[in-house]
Amino acid sequence: MSCYLVLRIASQNFNEFKILSSLFLILQVYGEIKYHEKIAST
Repeated sequence: MSCYLVLRIASQNFNEFKILSSLFLILQVYGEIKYHEKIAST
């Protein structure tokens, strides 16, 4: 039972980590696009 609980908590944390890392990736890509637009406009 306790092992199951640990696995559930770990999977929840893993899902949060996946969401956070994908958000970070989106921000990074968005920043790169904006950066290149800024260079292109000058």
